[in-house]
Amino acid sequence: MRLAGQAQLGYFPTPETQLPLIASWLSLAGGDNNLVRALDPCVGEGCALAYLAERIGKGVTTYGIELSPQRAEEAGRLLDHVLNTAFENAVLTDEMFSLVFTNPPYDGETITGGGERVT
Repeated sequence: MRLAGQAQLGYFPTPETQLPLIASWLSLAGGDNNLVRALDPCVGEGCALAYLAERIGKGVTTYGIELSPQRAEEAGRLLDHVLNTAFENAVLTDEMFSLVFTNPPYDGETITGGGERVT
């Protein structure tokens, strides 16, 4: 990971301009009466997951995992449950969550739209 990324603990939040597009792809089958457990394992400050949960509708319980104590505290103000640890340390079981939103930390290489690798 580049030094700038290491200094931020790999924190690269989802661009706010992309959230309405992502939200437009999500809907609840059968209306708002479903219960949804949504997880972001690299939640950052929680803004993206909070935005998506609000757009999905009623019955969404949000869970986040965040390495940085400061960002975990911020996320805790927006989300229902936040665990301050590395996602690799969390124990998750099958069918625990109905939605997982992830924008994981970037490490080392990025693949551009044309398929070439940039380091």
